[in-house]
Amino acid sequence: MLRIAITGGIGSGKTAVTNYLEYLGFTVVDADVISREMTGPGGCAIERIAEVFGPDIASIEKGLSREYIRTLIFSNNEMKQKFEDIVTKSVIKTINRILKGYELSGKSAVFVAAPLLFEYDMQDDFDAVWLVVADEAKRIARVAERDGLDAEMITRIIDSQLSDEEKSLLASDIIENNSTVDHLKDAVNVLLDKYKLGT
Repeated sequence: MLRIAITGGIGSGKTAVTNYLEYLGFTVVDADVISREMTGPGGCAIERIAEVFGPDIASIEKGLSREYIRTLIFSNNEMKQKFEDIVTKSVIKTINRILKGYELSGKSAVFVAAPLLFEYDMQDDFDAVWLVVADEAKRIARVAERDGLDAEMITRIIDSQLSDEEKSLLASDIIENNSTVDHLKDAVNVLLDKYKLGT
């Protein structure tokens, strides 16, 4: 089974790529979706998060207070590391379990959207890594429109992640997302042909 990771910094356009792949009929496992389930009401990571960060941050009934945790972890590297160690490690285990299931079912290819792929040194678990990149100004504008965050917070999040230059050295392929959706789709189609996955 061909395993292809899709990664990129916040606002780069990973979701636009995975949405297109799903539209084409490909299977996509999304680390962010799994993470949201784990940190939502009744999620399996909530109890541990509440233990480490306190009941103001998370509760079984309400799930994670995203605004509170975002402010906390992106202003404190130690807290950020603690949070990611709880959530990201659980997400990685879940992804591996899902991939094993797909492999046993005879699936020929699966895409995995994983924002912190390089930060957690997961790239060697995949046959290829597609990195989605975009200019910082475009990324800030996209995230501000999507999440309602201010530019300072978005910049803080971007600065906490590996740079596109560092990621580019580790990726198999790079998808530039500074233009139109059609241009992005064309770039994905080129890679699908490269990996003999053309539909």
